[in-house]
Amino acid sequence: MDRKFGFHSRCLLRAMARVVLGLLVGSVMPAAAERLAPGEPIIVAAESARAVIAGVVGTPERLDARTFTASVRVERTLAGAAAEQQSIAWQEPSGRAPRFAAGQRVLLALEAPPRNSLWRQRGLAADILVVAADGNAYTMNPGGRELDRLSAYLELDAAPRREAIGVHRLAEVVEAAQPQLAAAALRRIVEAPAAPDAETIARLAAVAADTQRPQALRAAIVAYFGDRRVAAARAQLAELARSDSGVGIAAIDALAAIDGGLDEATAVRLLADPEAGRRAVGARHAPDSLAERMLPELAKSDPDAGVRAAAAVRLAGTKTVWGLAAAVPSLADPAPEVRSAAALAIARLGEPAIAPLVSEIDRATPAAPGAIAALSLMGSPGRRALERITRESESEQLRDLAALALGKVHHSHD
Repeated sequence: MDRKFGFHSRCLLRAMARVVLGLLVGSVMPAAAERLAPGEPIIVAAESARAVIAGVVGTPERLDARTFTASVRVERTLAGAAAEQQSIAWQEPSGRAPRFAAGQRVLLALEAPPRNSLWRQRGLAADILVVAADGNAYTMNPGGRELDRLSAYLELDAAPRREAIGVHRLAEVVEAAQPQLAAAALRRIVEAPAAPDAETIARLAAVAADTQRPQALRAAIVAYFGDRRVAAARAQLAELARSDSGVGIAAIDALAAIDGGLDEATAVRLLADPEAGRRAVGARHAPDSLAERMLPELAKSDPDAGVRAAAAVRLAGTKTVWGLAAAVPSLADPAPEVRSAAALAIARLGEPAIAPLVSEIDRATPAAPGAIAALSLMGSPGRRALERITRESESEQLRDLAALALGKVHHSHD
């Protein structure tokens, strides 16, 4: 019976290890250390950059296998100081062509080459600046209006940027900018502690309703309204939920978050909907009475993994004996996203979840590897349970998995 926990279990625990790292360090790691897409860190980098410029790139020159330099004819300096012809440098993965080409108009956040680094050994000119955030702090073809808006934001000191005025000016960037810069501005809005004012809400709601803007950006605005419980956006969200807007499901989800859940009739209607996204919203916000009746079967047999995950998370979130019992089988779901979602949700319950999880492990059920993952996410109580499992479990595979979850080195005997 041990062998059935081999490959599948190690894959789950590797995935859960990534989740654990995200939970433990993701919120405190500096943005430049994350694996970011080009353009994504432009505003974060611009806030502390040596210079923020818009201009036209000259012909790139290769300095070594990974490092390129170019001269930028600066058309506008938004922050800091730069030369009229500013030399820049950046790196590419080995064998990749340079990301910039002669004649391209770019927006760049630039910083000084790091001290005591390999940059200083590459013979760079004294006045050269490097593209911030590992070369990702840039966007292409910036327009004048978006540059005006970004410049107005960067004029603020650090503290006001996190306050309502900063959120307002970022919303103006979202309103005016092309997709990369708009998404970066929205990310900073989401991270800011200040609540949006009425004008900011109106600007963001207008972008969310504009079907010519990228759907991912529109859905992210709607999700922000829901996550922050922005009740003042309720009317706009209700209109989006009723219309063929492309973000109707996200709007229903946000409205449910603002209202503290769904009424039973609405939840029943959504749970019966043929569209998986609507079923998932119904599962996420179902009242407890409906969750007990309908979600255990949904978590077990809905054909869509997203719906099964939403049901499992909601069941665990009831913080009841019946909810936990119904969520635990999702730790053995065939879809990794369901197993991960269930493990995270169950781990949040803390000590009340330990006995049911240990029972799965002691009986070596198909949910046992997921139970180990959930315990590994639980902190000290889960760690103590895992220590016991490494000593006492009759399954060698489960002992090894528990040791792996604890960060110990055990040799597999598959």
